[in-house]
Amino acid sequence: MLAVTHALRLSARRAVGVSAFQPARTFMVSALARGRGVTDTDLQHALRREFEYEQTSTTDPSSPDSERVQAQAALVKEFLAKGVWDVVDKPGSKEVSFVRTFGNEKITVLVDTDMRYEENEGAFEENEEGEESDAEALEEAPAPKEAIVTVEKEGSNEHLELTLGMDGDYHEILHVGIYPNTAGGDTAEADWQRRGAYSGPVYNQLDENLIDIWENWVEERGVDTGFVAAVNAYIEQKEQKEYAKWLKRVSDWVAK
Repeated sequence: MLAVTHALRLSARRAVGVSAFQPARTFMVSALARGRGVTDTDLQHALRREFEYEQTSTTDPSSPDSERVQAQAALVKEFLAKGVWDVVDKPGSKEVSFVRTFGNEKITVLVDTDMRYEENEGAFEENEEGEESDAEALEEAPAPKEAIVTVEKEGSNEHLELTLGMDGDYHEILHVGIYPNTAGGDTAEADWQRRGAYSGPVYNQLDENLIDIWENWVEERGVDTGFVAAVNAYIEQKEQKEYAKWLKRVSDWVAK
């Protein structure tokens, strides 16, 4: 019965010269003719709202994030004013390098905004009572980062490379490796050779005394709690700026 009814309706539409699928086809053709989908406006508005929120959260004194943003700005300003570390930060890049000399050594701390430090993930979960304040603080805190610390020494054809976990002003060494100063630089072949080379033992399996000395060695070169806190603040500022620029660029592109 349903099939018959459908056939009769279809015949009736054909009798007046109207296709059964004409409304959907007309809709699609008109949308494509304009070069826009029906969700474009919604997406553009959502992107602009997010962009405006990001702008307000960093500039409006009444914003809930205002106090934290101002504290970060003051910390970064003080860090840069000391002039110990040179900062290499290219707009649009996800990497920032902090460079200094120490005796006959060149120290470069490279931070990639995409690199996340998860060594202590779930640390707040150990409390069986589950204090909500700790959980909320963990959610609001900037994501912990990893950094690559490269130490080059004059007259040596090798360099040290340390992987560092950073969370707030806390830091810990995750790995210590030694690599040749290959002529290939950052080429795919050099990276392949590097991946296949033995670089060092599992760090946390080293003798505790040796681990303590490594920590002191790194801190003597200025990679200490103050440095780590300033670097984390700097990176969060950079992430906010790049995110806001991304929102603006994507919004403008959708609007065209």
